[in-house]
Amino acid sequence: MKKRLFVGVLCFGLGLGAMAGASAQPVYTWVGRNGVRHYSDVPRPGSKQVVLGGGLSIFSVQHAGLGATTGREGGVVRPAAIRNQYHLEILSPTNQQSLFNIGGVLTASVMLSPPLVGGDALRYLLDGKPEGRATQATSRILHQVWRGTHVLTVEIVSPQGTILSSRSVTFYVHQHSILAPRPLGAVQQVKPAGPIGAIPH
Repeated sequence: MKKRLFVGVLCFGLGLGAMAGASAQPVYTWVGRNGVRHYSDVPRPGSKQVVLGGGLSIFSVQHAGLGATTGREGGVVRPAAIRNQYHLEILSPTNQQSLFNIGGVLTASVMLSPPLVGGDALRYLLDGKPEGRATQATSRILHQVWRGTHVLTVEIVSPQGTILSSRSVTFYVHQHSILAPRPLGAVQQVKPAGPIGAIPH
């Protein structure tokens, strides 16, 4: 939707001889919705006629059509415009990644652009359960990440709790037990027991 600003350009006539014979044109003014005062030689509802004094005349009236800029007012980007452009990626762990012997502790990290605005924050969830409060930090240490399949979800949430963006990855944790301390696939070393004795009959 386009908005049109009607900007009346007024100039002071300094030449008395030239301006004496010029007939005065009516000028109308009003204040727009954005608080800017406008001038025009065409009346509109709610406008008032400006009484021109001596030496003041209309030079020209310019009509400028401004296209709507999503999320901008006066050149300032509104938070709503940035929220629609959030790009979120989970850097660690990666999707389908297998982790070994992490001791139940995992550092999750994300990449985010553009930066968070308007009180928006990141919420980390492990297997659907929030890990602490929402934060603006792009990394968080997760505890009690034990052996098994896990899903890490990171959400961008507004101060009102609205989810603005979300990403999830599935990863696997392998923890060697006390009964089998060696890494999976390792070749077990067998010490020779010497010659086999005769089996008695």
